[in-house]
Amino acid sequence: MFRVTGAAPRSTGALGNIVKPLRKPYAPFFASMVGVPCWEVHADYGSWLSFQFGKPRLEIREARPRSRVVTLKRRRVFVLGSSELRIEMAAWRLLRRGRLECHSDLPRSSLRKAAVQLAGQKITAVKMRPDNGGLEIRFEYGHQLFVAALGDAERDDPLWHLRKGRRGLTMTKAGPLLWTE
Repeated sequence: MFRVTGAAPRSTGALGNIVKPLRKPYAPFFASMVGVPCWEVHADYGSWLSFQFGKPRLEIREARPRSRVVTLKRRRVFVLGSSELRIEMAAWRLLRRGRLECHSDLPRSSLRKAAVQLAGQKITAVKMRPDNGGLEIRFEYGHQLFVAALGDAERDDPLWHLRKGRRGLTMTKAGPLLWTE
């Protein structure tokens, strides 16, 4: 089941490659998530979470032997999906059957454990609140992920991004914005 609630606000934000405020239905962006497993779920920088969806492809980044950064001195291979959800400057909490399992303020080791729990699960429903940046994602084994703006977020802070191919939807505290690469 797929549900979207609320209406697009009229305000815009300022993010580098933004094309225009989103005025169309959000369903096309979320349809790629519902009913398919998420994979490559990672607790990234800070409390960020990222999810891959859809047909996988490999991205190979060649080594830079003269780099001062150790990880750049070797070849890296990444498995990327045709769609990606990246939760950035937002507070989130993960519940399982109504009980709090994890939240974005916990230590990194806890965030990684939460990411592992979600990997491979199918998303059964998505709810979006464009008026406040809220997002609720329900997973097949009873997990629910709730995303909300941080209390001190600026209007143009990106709360989350959903990429589908070369198009994307970014939710800022000011509202949703459509972008293209």
